Amino acid sequence: MINEEWIKAKTRNSEYFVSRHGDQERQNDNLTITEIENALLNGKILEQYPDTGRGESCLVVGFTEYGKTNTYCLRQTRSYHDNHNSVHSWST
Repeated sequence: MINEEWIKAKTRNSEYFVSRHGDQERQNDNLTITEIENALLNGKILEQYPDTGRGESCLVVGFTEYGKTNTYCLRQTRSYHDNHNSVHSWST
């Protein structure tokens, strides 16, 4: 299972990939990468999801100075991107 310490470590070490969809959602909500990172570093896991073929995932709630943001985090079982075994796909 994904835990908050894993999310924080990956976020602190910039060991994540932002999906195209997640980045579009971030931009639509006028959020910066730094705001999303801070929300992940201070957030709490709301829901855990089993491996659906891409890997296990979870929904994290965190806060920016403008309010609450929900972030979807995925730990891939196989890497689609060089040097990234984990993916954080962000949406609010």
